[in-house]
Amino acid sequence: MNRDVLQKCRNAVIGLLFLSAFSCGGNQSSEELPDSTWQLKSMMAPDGVEITVKENLPTLIFGDSMKLSGYSGCNYFFGTYALPQKGHLTLSVSGSTMRLCPDSQIEDMFMRNVSKIRKYDIQGDTLLYLSDSLDVRLCTLIKKQ
Repeated sequence: MNRDVLQKCRNAVIGLLFLSAFSCGGNQSSEELPDSTWQLKSMMAPDGVEITVKENLPTLIFGDSMKLSGYSGCNYFFGTYALPQKGHLTLSVSGSTMRLCPDSQIEDMFMRNVSKIRKYDIQGDTLLYLSDSLDVRLCTLIKKQ
């Protein structure tokens, strides 16, 4: 093959690799959170043990205009969220319903974890990992279609 053609092919491949590396931005994108709903798969208990919730699954709904709403396992809540920089997230719950819940342990644990969230990581379009400022994973959620 002509040496000039090989050089052009090599340069094209390097260019494509460069563009793909810098245009994707990794797995995290603030554009993946607005207008999405996520349902809890598991969360960290206060004793450091990860627990799986099987019923009355807490939900986070990231709306447009940085509006947050959701279901905590018994009550509904609302507030706002902020994406101060890539991979960083803060949730602010400003109100909720006040239903009497027969067992509020899961709800209390979920809301305590929500107040500590400072980071997020999306793996594909199905798993959302929410962590505190020390990268301790607090919640794992699945995208609801």
